[in-house]
Amino acid sequence: MLRIYREQAVKTSQIDPQTGAMVIDEASFKRGKVLVFCETGNDRSASVVSAYLMAILGLSAAEVCQFITYKRFCVSMDEDLKHTLRSYEDILLAQRTVHQHELKSESSILASVPKKNKRGIDETVDDDGDDGMTGMHQYQGSDRERFLGRDNFTPFVDIDT
Repeated sequence: MLRIYREQAVKTSQIDPQTGAMVIDEASFKRGKVLVFCETGNDRSASVVSAYLMAILGLSAAEVCQFITYKRFCVSMDEDLKHTLRSYEDILLAQRTVHQHELKSESSILASVPKKNKRGIDETVDDDGDDGMTGMHQYQGSDRERFLGRDNFTPFVDIDT
């Protein structure tokens, strides 16, 4: 269930991971119903649905227990189940924190990348004076002399968008 839901999640850095709720594109969302059951209908099925609600809606363990009990009064949530849900809540919180850190680092990397200038002919030459391929001196065989009297002309200019 979670895999299918996560496949539909919008992949964008504008999502606030603090909320815990996944954002789904309305056009591609496939709504469905799933029957979750166990032997009595009060123990394990309630724990699976609780974990699902925690992962999808970002609810805390206490909120999920209250919601499930409100919807189905006969649910029996023992202390072991509540402890497991609290542990799962910590795991989800850690995942959200890591994801939030990744989003911040991605945005800071994109903002701090300096614009790279085009390289000049002098940058194509090794320190010893040859071009590294033919063994010739950098100006030998080139037609540099025909461009000496001209103004700097850049046929293509990068424009920031």
